[in-house]
Amino acid sequence: MSAATQLKLGVYKKASLLLMKTLTPLHIGIGRVTGVVDLPIIRDVFGFPVIPTSSLKGALRSQLSDALTEEEIKVLFGPESGEEAYAGALAFTEGYLLAMPVRSLKGIWALVTSPVLIQRFLRMLQLMRSLEPSPELEKLAESCKKLLEDGKAVGADQAIVCKEGEEKLSIEIMGKKSLILNEEFQLECKQSDKIRSFFEGIKVPEVWRGVLLHDDRIKDVADRSILRRARVRLRKENKTVEEGPWSEEDVPAEALFFNVLLYSEPRKKQDKIINVEEVKSKILGQLLTVSEQKIGYAVFGGHETIGRGIVEITGLAGCSL
Repeated sequence: MSAATQLKLGVYKKASLLLMKTLTPLHIGIGRVTGVVDLPIIRDVFGFPVIPTSSLKGALRSQLSDALTEEEIKVLFGPESGEEAYAGALAFTEGYLLAMPVRSLKGIWALVTSPVLIQRFLRMLQLMRSLEPSPELEKLAESCKKLLEDGKAVGADQAIVCKEGEEKLSIEIMGKKSLILNEEFQLECKQSDKIRSFFEGIKVPEVWRGVLLHDDRIKDVADRSILRRARVRLRKENKTVEEGPWSEEDVPAEALFFNVLLYSEPRKKQDKIINVEEVKSKILGQLLTVSEQKIGYAVFGGHETIGRGIVEITGLAGCSL
């Protein structure tokens, strides 16, 4: 896309596409409710797990506050309530689910996605293209479109896998190669290298684990991978139960989410960060600490003192400095 035809998105001039992989179970809850689970995770309008914008912004603001000055934090994220009012130069989309780990009878686990999740990812790629056109972005978009074509032909009782995935994940049932996912879903394998290309494009290490399911299957399969556990709180003095038990949900480790960071010119005149390029540089320089591989780490959600919410962040596009 040429500079003359490049679209604009409000005040935003730059953008970065990030992939977030849960390294430990993630709990971002909606508080205590009356239901089967006392402390459920937050879900989007379609019922998929989601990382809210407020959680992303709060976690990254806290993480970067040790490395940047208070004035720089205000310029990037905006001032705290009660202080002078102006917007920060950084905006976030929510962290949308892209793929969910599921138990597999063979191969231990697989990483499932579906057309509805890929279509949402593709829409964000198109948004990115208006701000940060690049060959890597075009390659990602092309792999999405090709896989979506395959998705049109997959049935509700079928699953698309690559050749290596079929060898490592499937078993033979009545003469057909099939996957058994989360103990109850039997799906006939359809082989395609397009699923491998897609997972290679989003930098998944073991691409053979990638599986494309029908949209009518993905929600039930993904929901059965959500961790549900009971917890209690003990008294310090004698280790007897002080509160509980209560039940809570976690997104499992190895789940993949994505989001887009949007950068504008600083909204407040100062001499620390003077343009949109410096806004982007400040954020990515502190966030993606393994700069050669464009990888960084953060903690999202609750229960971080018991190891929850550790996330690996990978820059997929618009992350070059």
